[in-house]
Amino acid sequence: MKVGAILLGATLATTLACSGAKAGLIDLNGYIGPVQFKFQNYESFTGNTITPGAMDFGVVKVTSIVNPVTGTNLWVQGQGGQFLAAVFNGITVNTVTPTSSGFVTTNTGGTFQLWLDSADFDPTQGTSGYMTGGCSTVGSLCYNGITNTGGIDLVDFNLVPGTTSDPTNTLNATVSTTTLPTSGSAEGFADITGGADASEFGRGDFTTLFAPADLHFLNDFCGNGQPGCVGPTSSDWQLFSHDPLDAVVVPEPASLALLGTALLGFGSLARRRIRLRK
Repeated sequence: MKVGAILLGATLATTLACSGAKAGLIDLNGYIGPVQFKFQNYESFTGNTITPGAMDFGVVKVTSIVNPVTGTNLWVQGQGGQFLAAVFNGITVNTVTPTSSGFVTTNTGGTFQLWLDSADFDPTQGTSGYMTGGCSTVGSLCYNGITNTGGIDLVDFNLVPGTTSDPTNTLNATVSTTTLPTSGSAEGFADITGGADASEFGRGDFTTLFAPADLHFLNDFCGNGQPGCVGPTSSDWQLFSHDPLDAVVVPEPASLALLGTALLGFGSLARRRIRLRK
């Protein structure tokens, strides 16, 4: 019995160690916990003014994934031959309200696809990247070098209400002008809807004014080519933005299942030892 207990104890310890391993497609070296995706975002609107009905679309280059508590890098662009980029569309302006310093906009919709590729893409293609390599519609979720190079659709997510009391507002933004290019900031929440690595991320970890959300982001943006705006000045994107997307990385389901099995076995052994002692 003593030998059996030692062997099962070793098995349990091994399973516990495995439950902390990240076997997902993004290589974070076993890290589990809160993460921030640092990114550079290139975007445009349908039309040259921010008015109700105008749609925001663009591409995202992920530059790093960091531990927000320590600030240390968990992943950087190109690590292990991995490159992360996203395409998004459907963020549609709903209202535009003047303020003392500019305008506040509410928006509806917003769909994102985060792709894992083996090579970097070139955002300076601008909106022409939507018309190359099999893609055919400007503002679609097909962009040359991201979605058409044999990569993996890693995580899909949609913006959800929660930044204001308006139940239709999925993105709250402040802008300096309604004529593009402009500058300002935006905040939103999102829920994961699918993707090859969807199960590796926590659900409902961020508090909103409505239901808990899976992701949270803040970003600052400025006009392409404007003084002080570090962006794709050689292309036709209207805005450049940056800053973090917050998420939580969790143990993969298979590891949790192994841990549960080990704990059940450990409990069964303990009950058997109690019976033998009687």
